[in-house]
Amino acid sequence: MKNLSRALRVPFMIAVAVLMSFSVSSAQAPGYGPPPGPGPGGRWVFLGSAHVDGAADHDKIRCPGRSRYRAIQLHVVGGGIRFDHVVIVYGNHQSQPLYIRNFIRGGGTTRVIDLPGAWRDIEYVELWYEKAHWQQRPEVQLYGMQ
Repeated sequence: MKNLSRALRVPFMIAVAVLMSFSVSSAQAPGYGPPPGPGPGGRWVFLGSAHVDGAADHDKIRCPGRSRYRAIQLHVVGGGIRFDHVVIVYGNHQSQPLYIRNFIRGGGTTRVIDLPGAWRDIEYVELWYEKAHWQQRPEVQLYGMQ
């Protein structure tokens, strides 16, 4: 009987170790990382972030380099944000206003925003938003789909 319990103890310990490694690897801080869900045939790239400092705020997120994207998505970390509109300014200095006028709570995302035409180089994205009722200082993260 003593040998049987020792024989069962080793597989049990291995199973516990495997389960613990899965739980540790999937435990990320909420609100960080790429937007949820896979992109339609592409990958999400972090482009930058901005913090909401006041009741109503306007920020600009400059995009690094000269990469081309076919869609963007905004991810909110911390408290909720009420978006008014967003202006995407492309590398050729054309701009595209988007009227979101939506409340996004912390941990939430906007819909995937497809960019018109072929793949576009984004110079920066301007955000007009205001804080909602929040305990933490909200952050907006911008992702582009390549």
